[in-house]
Amino acid sequence: MDNNFLMIPMFPVPLYTAFDLEISNEDKHYIFSTDYHLANSENGYISKNRQLLNDVNLTGLRDTIDEHVNNFVKEVFDPKDDVEFYMTSSWVMKHRHKDHANSHYHVNSIISGIVYLNVDDQSGDLIFVNRNSTTHYPQLQIPSEKNTMYTNTREYVKPKNNQI
Repeated sequence: MDNNFLMIPMFPVPLYTAFDLEISNEDKHYIFSTDYHLANSENGYISKNRQLLNDVNLTGLRDTIDEHVNNFVKEVFDPKDDVEFYMTSSWVMKHRHKDHANSHYHVNSIISGIVYLNVDDQSGDLIFVNRNSTTHYPQLQIPSEKNTMYTNTREYVKPKNNQI
């Protein structure tokens, strides 16, 4: 076979992550002590405040997150004009043993993010599903010898404390 070809990965999806965010114990205590209620899915508890990072008590954490969002925007979009990104909402989820987040996506967002504050070895993975791939549909799956960026339909991330 002729080896004179080029494989081009079209339209990749960037996943930004950073570890060891500086999150104060005061911020964590404030977040852990906020009011929660059982989520509609009954798979965890969600903060009643859906604009939590707008709270004046969390200014430092908000600034840290904004810095990482700005890094992502610069690296991925590098906007020419004076484009301003803004946070539309922010909340906290608490999951107990055996709880999980249902599969979902944020259609109203250009960027979505998670900051992990309290995970351990028993915490589950964050799973991203490629819904755009034709290999995602079971009736079209082609058995492969190995997973590649072209055949992989799921990406697993093991969360760590103070990770964005």
